[in-house]
Amino acid sequence: MYHSISLLISGFLAIASLGIAQQSVVSAGGIATGSNGNVSYSIGQIGYTNFKSSAGFVNMGVQQPYEFFTVGVDNFPTITLKANIYPNPTLNDVNILIDDLFSKSLGYEMFDIQGKRVQNGVISDLITNVPMQALTPGTYTLGILDKDKAIKFFKIIKN
Repeated sequence: MYHSISLLISGFLAIASLGIAQQSVVSAGGIATGSNGNVSYSIGQIGYTNFKSSAGFVNMGVQQPYEFFTVGVDNFPTITLKANIYPNPTLNDVNILIDDLFSKSLGYEMFDIQGKRVQNGVISDLITNVPMQALTPGTYTLGILDKDKAIKFFKIIKN
């Protein structure tokens, strides 16, 4: 009797190990369909895997996008500010990259989600480092100023 139960459990385990399945607790997901096939997706996975072949590649799992947002209205259409903020999202610092220092009075202000100014500084070079180590993780707004007039705003995500 003991031998047959042991054999039965071993058989179930052997069959279960042959099945390939993916399991994850996620917050949302769905199936995207197109003319070339279907892709199922999920949001909130806790793993990341990258598969490559000669036919292409697929990234599965959590991916943190690099998102650059300019928010607000362009109140100064005659001023052409070409600025990049990187890395975004960040763990520590962000850098402000200005293509052309058209003004000697450029500065920045950083605001938290409640609109409270948490820091400010001067932009005197093409690349300006903005330290964020002391700030708690969250979403911040970084404003670029010329003579105390806001020119452009960016959304910064600190992890």
